[in-house]
Amino acid sequence: MCMSSSAADVEQQLMSPEGPPAVAVADGASPHQTKCQPEKPEPDDVLGPYVLDRLCGRVECPRPAAKGEKFVPPIGPWSELPEWCHVGKWSHAATATFVSMLTLLCATAPTALSGAQRELMAATVSDQSTEDVNWISVVLRAVGGSYGLLLLVGMLKKVGWWPIVTYTMISWTLLSLRLLFAGAAPFSVVAAWASELVRYIALLQTTVVVVVWWLVIVPLLLFVEKCPAKRKAFWKWNWSFGLINVHCLNLPVAAVDFLSSPRALTGMDCWIVGAVTLAYVLFYTLVLDRRGIFLYFMLTPRTHWCCVVYVAALVLMAGLLWAWVWISGCGFTW
Repeated sequence: MCMSSSAADVEQQLMSPEGPPAVAVADGASPHQTKCQPEKPEPDDVLGPYVLDRLCGRVECPRPAAKGEKFVPPIGPWSELPEWCHVGKWSHAATATFVSMLTLLCATAPTALSGAQRELMAATVSDQSTEDVNWISVVLRAVGGSYGLLLLVGMLKKVGWWPIVTYTMISWTLLSLRLLFAGAAPFSVVAAWASELVRYIALLQTTVVVVVWWLVIVPLLLFVEKCPAKRKAFWKWNWSFGLINVHCLNLPVAAVDFLSSPRALTGMDCWIVGAVTLAYVLFYTLVLDRRGIFLYFMLTPRTHWCCVVYVAALVLMAGLLWAWVWISGCGFTW
């Protein structure tokens, strides 16, 4: 229950200038013994300074408590998470999983990035340059990509650069770049190659963000949060302008972009998806998690069951890829 609240706080600070109302704490009472009533709102950005201080090294990484002393988590959005989320050695299961994934990527690279795979991609690029220009598609993609980047720039200008380290905003950036590259593809071979290289990873990450948010996180938060005032505040924030963009409207945009010009899934696409996914998980565990930034605490490498989480995430992504291939009817080419 505490974990889910922390996850909500993270997303809330990412996209909304004002989070759900704070709750009053009676004098002398524990912070956990709160009343279900709004108080004065919190500062506009609480999470930003917390994350930036740790990313820039202005605050030390969490350390285990000295022998005989009790661990005290740092004050912040994740202070209620259990001790094993904050400190402790990596599980051997985490190391084994990451080594296995990296080994698999290295072993499949010669085939996935072979000349045959590059020829398949080159054929798609060639088709785009020889076809008649669909100006409606070009304009819509250019507008969509520009809108996405402008929204991103506006957010970074308002709250700082830290949101770009989140999976949500990386997926938003990839989708925006995919639209811009695809719009310019008929006029540039480089843009055409770039649009095809990011085609499936942009589509997949967008799908993961929307599916996990609406089918997992939102129902879980509503289930564990019993306070009517907080539930109402959550729904208000959940339908805010920023959240609707990055957690809802992005999926139909990605779907229209993909289905309007489908292409068979190739071994190179699968390899790119695997490489980008592993790169982010390693970045999260080696940089963010180590510095006490638990955006996705379920990815912690400190539990023996972490490998189950990692494998489940890979199965989900493979299933979503298969679903898009099936919907489009474009098939798979290795």
